[in-house]
Amino acid sequence: MVKIRTLGAFGLVGLGCGTADAAPPTGQDQAGVTYRHDAAPLLARYCESCHSPGGIGPITLNSYASAKAAAAAIRGAVMSESMPPWMPSDKSAPIRNSRAMRPEDRALLLRWVESGASEGDASEQPRTDIPAADPAPAAPRADLTVDPG
Repeated sequence: MVKIRTLGAFGLVGLGCGTADAAPPTGQDQAGVTYRHDAAPLLARYCESCHSPGGIGPITLNSYASAKAAAAAIRGAVMSESMPPWMPSDKSAPIRNSRAMRPEDRALLLRWVESGASEGDASEQPRTDIPAADPAPAAPRADLTVDPG
């Protein structure tokens, strides 16, 4: 019985990843979600800090070929919300430098994978409505400096 509830919950999550949380369809959305316009900026914003050559992620996601090859893994990670890793709850006080993916970005990345992970045309411009990552925190200010000499 627990397995049925668990599968049911994942099924509901899958149904909830439609356009309800996403922005209204644009001409681009009607033509199809593509890597160049939609997925590449999302992967750059949320994934490539770890999933790039020499990064700590086990796969790279910095090209169409690598992202398409990892499409099933991307779908699983996005559906389970295990990626990008972000432990604090949304119910906590606001926390700076959040790595959490917005629901509309999750839905868009899922639509890209589920529609066949199309590359799109090289002339397509990437989306610009994805918020930039918070800058890395500055070094802490020294409140007390002690000279032992």
